[in-house]
Amino acid sequence: MKYPSSPHDWSLLRICCALVAFWLGACGLQAGISGVYGYGANATGGERGIYRPVYTVADLRLHAASNETSFIDIHGVMDLGGVALQVKSNKTLRGIWANSTVRGTIYLNGSSNVVIRNLLITSPAGGDGVTMLKSRNVIVYKCTFDNCADGSIDMTQGSTQITVAYCEFKYMQQTVHNFVNLVVGNSPADLAKITVHHCWYAEGCEQRMVKATNAFVHMFSNYYSTTNLAYAMGAADSGYIYGSDNVFEKAHNPWLYSVTSNRGVRLWNNLFYIAPTWGGAMTAYYSANNNHGGWDTMPVALDYSYTATDRYSVRALVMDQAGSL
Repeated sequence: MKYPSSPHDWSLLRICCALVAFWLGACGLQAGISGVYGYGANATGGERGIYRPVYTVADLRLHAASNETSFIDIHGVMDLGGVALQVKSNKTLRGIWANSTVRGTIYLNGSSNVVIRNLLITSPAGGDGVTMLKSRNVIVYKCTFDNCADGSIDMTQGSTQITVAYCEFKYMQQTVHNFVNLVVGNSPADLAKITVHHCWYAEGCEQRMVKATNAFVHMFSNYYSTTNLAYAMGAADSGYIYGSDNVFEKAHNPWLYSVTSNRGVRLWNNLFYIAPTWGGAMTAYYSANNNHGGWDTMPVALDYSYTATDRYSVRALVMDQAGSL
């Protein structure tokens, strides 16, 4: 190997390195994701790992299941053929084009430090869009979930330290089991900690937006426009939902909680659009504070800073920015 032999050669090398660093940053390989807050926001995924552009399902499976730190760019449609995609720790999965799609289930089991972004995810033949079991330190960002036969994102078996941001959820053909986000922590003494912000619960979503058991979920600046609503936020045993600046386009049953103790929904600064009679004109009203359930003090610390969007601006911003490319 020939090494630089003059100051001029070293200067050229430094310029080349700077250009490469700039290109990597422009491609999204820089630390963190601007505008993402919450319990999972420190996930870096495949940052500073091996760059892996993939064009086939075989290559996607190979790199997602490897033990390496890798940034995987997905080109085109990846039909998993009914077999879930195993994703190990220290990975970024990013859709690189508008048609970048995963058809099937993205499966994390015991994984940590994972970023999933800019993908259309659908699993109409069965299974969740994204399944997380015993996983932690995850960001799901700017993904569109459509017609996922089980849940769109289910975070269970103690999965924790997760942020879901700027995602769109919808069911354009599916008419049954339109249950969106299930969160189940380990125990009342070991609550899962989840943040959901600037997401759009669009047409077809029926319930579990989110549903929390043994979990603390912070929800802010989300937009609910579904006309198929059974309930939006649900708190079951030791499930706590804490939220502000959310907008409910249809306000019947925006929350539901179990009859047991140590659970509930605490909301403030939310905006509800209510039809006074069936088919009547929608009227907006502002809710300063709603406490529903059995908790008065914070069960866990909200140990991060964040910026909520003003409730009157949420609808336009989320409709414009949530979802994949």
